[in-house]
Amino acid sequence: MTISINNGPNQSGSFLALHHAIASGKSWPATFSIYSSGYMRLVPVTEPATHFGTSVILGPAYWSGYMYFHNPKIDTVHVEGDLQDADVITITALGHLGSLDVEYTIHLSKPSDELVSCKVTQVAKWCENVTINANRLESHQGFKLFQFSSMFVDGNYHDANSARYNSAYGFVATELSNNNGLVFSNPNPLGEPWLEVAHTDTDGWQGATPSVLVALDNTAFVSEYTPQGWVTQTQDENDDNVGVWLNWDSSPTTYKAGDKITSNYTITASCTPHSIPVE
Repeated sequence: MTISINNGPNQSGSFLALHHAIASGKSWPATFSIYSSGYMRLVPVTEPATHFGTSVILGPAYWSGYMYFHNPKIDTVHVEGDLQDADVITITALGHLGSLDVEYTIHLSKPSDELVSCKVTQVAKWCENVTINANRLESHQGFKLFQFSSMFVDGNYHDANSARYNSAYGFVATELSNNNGLVFSNPNPLGEPWLEVAHTDTDGWQGATPSVLVALDNTAFVSEYTPQGWVTQTQDENDDNVGVWLNWDSSPTTYKAGDKITSNYTITASCTPHSIPVE
């Protein structure tokens, strides 16, 4: 992909990483990265440095007929802002995903030693007429607004150990396991506008990798979205075998060329889970 920073010369690479100084100023660990595959990772700025863990995959992924379109190919990335000390840095990414042209505007806030967050405006424009697989839509996987990609092998090798949300009926938390199968059994739609892949311990090969939460900025239609996910059994700690996503159950089943879908959501990576229920 082509990368430019503050209207400087174009460069090419498979990913862009932004770094930020720790409080002592002794080092500048990476706090944000975006890949040509549409995967993004965020991590707070801690001392010692916290490792990246769970990724967010920019969307929307979808099924059309028997074809599945999982992630975008990012062609260009442009960065605007003071990389030394800006309160907000703006990243604009352009690419395509199946029959969609996609544009992402990402406003990355200055990280702290507790959390880092960014606001995403996701605009997807259909380049041709497309039919969404209705059966996949009904099973909460036909139109994925965004996805998490993570890893769980066992109590030592994992980047996250739980998937969580609030339905209209209360708090839902599934503990991840290394078995082939769905993450949520008979999930209900969202009751509150967020979904989290959480890391609730400090154990494991990379310590306290962050919990990652995505919140919808528009709360008016949260009941149209249902979480789901899939785990593929593996013994390879370098294999992201956990996928969790938010499905738009009310997506139309037919789109015409030129139709646009605009979504706004906020991604937060934190040293502690956001969704610990209050007793």
